[in-house]
Amino acid sequence: ILKSNNNTPGWVSGVGFGNSSARKFAPSEGLNTAFKEKIPGNSSVAIWIKTTEFGNVIHLSQDEGFLVTNHSRIIQVTKSGTVKASQYGDSKFEIESTSKINDGKWHHIAWVTKEEIDESIIDHSLIHHSIFMDSTIEGEITVKKNLKSEVGKYKVRIGGNLEFPSKNKNVITVAGIDGTVDNLRIYNFALTQKEIHGFTMVGLMRSPIAITS
Repeated sequence: ILKSNNNTPGWVSGVGFGNSSARKFAPSEGLNTAFKEKIPGNSSVAIWIKTTEFGNVIHLSQDEGFLVTNHSRIIQVTKSGTVKASQYGDSKFEIESTSKINDGKWHHIAWVTKEEIDESIIDHSLIHHSIFMDSTIEGEITVKKNLKSEVGKYKVRIGGNLEFPSKNKNVITVAGIDGTVDNLRIYNFALTQKEIHGFTMVGLMRSPIAITS
């Protein structure tokens, strides 16, 4: 379920087989989804992107809107065309791909997290983050998660301007994606590379039977 400030959204042909529709975005145009759930340590966020430009693609945050706050998680296309996944606040980090997606073709992006809990350690767990582009792993990092830090329900915004905090207490505004997105999925488990490959092949219409049980 999508909630948009634009009364005339740009729906175009989407990925995969059939008559699916994708959402075309201008840089200043953001769309708040109706998603409001906790995201576990083992989880996945996946989306299809088609662009020749750059900008914010997804913002998962504790506060609905354009402010980047503690625990915000963001997927962006950089000016050079790479994909960057960022987490802010506790356990801040960035992962950036080596491959580029600003070629005007559909690309499947997946951010997978796996949590490792050691019963002998009472104050933190380890979260392994991986970024996949068209089912190929492009970057990964392992960070500590403070088990005493309470993280609430996430809200999800697609596209649109975001305001990032800076060291001098001003804000830096980064524009939303200029392009098309489709089939945003959030899973409460960590996708395997085989599953991601299957989704990619179906989306690119290379194999309708790529996903196996």
